[in-house]
Amino acid sequence: MTIGGLIATSDYQLIGPSEDGTVSDFLGALGTKDSRQRLQALISEWLRMENLVVMTGSGGSVSSGGKTMDTLERAVLQTVARLPGAPASLGAILDARLAPPPPGMKTKRIGFEDWLSYLVNAYA
Repeated sequence: MTIGGLIATSDYQLIGPSEDGTVSDFLGALGTKDSRQRLQALISEWLRMENLVVMTGSGGSVSSGGKTMDTLERAVLQTVARLPGAPASLGAILDARLAPPPPGMKTKRIGFEDWLSYLVNAYA
């Protein structure tokens, strides 16, 4: 897979500006297992910070291969649909969420974050 001129060698990427100002994958030299472990360590460290702001899906990184909230939702749902052992009933729910809204729909569909909150609450 190529993102912004970069060739992915692992399932995981950490894309950002390097010291020389070019965009690079900081995990590019690592294998899949090492990349995953490095990302887990970074996320764990970030979540322990007092002031953490996460900007997701705003579109500011689209030119570097980032996702908008809509494309992020679609990627997450498609990944969940391919999980081994996922119940068959999940397919209908995911298909309904991935389907475009019918023309002239009067009520707005809830956003991805609200929908994830709903799923977490329903699961609990």
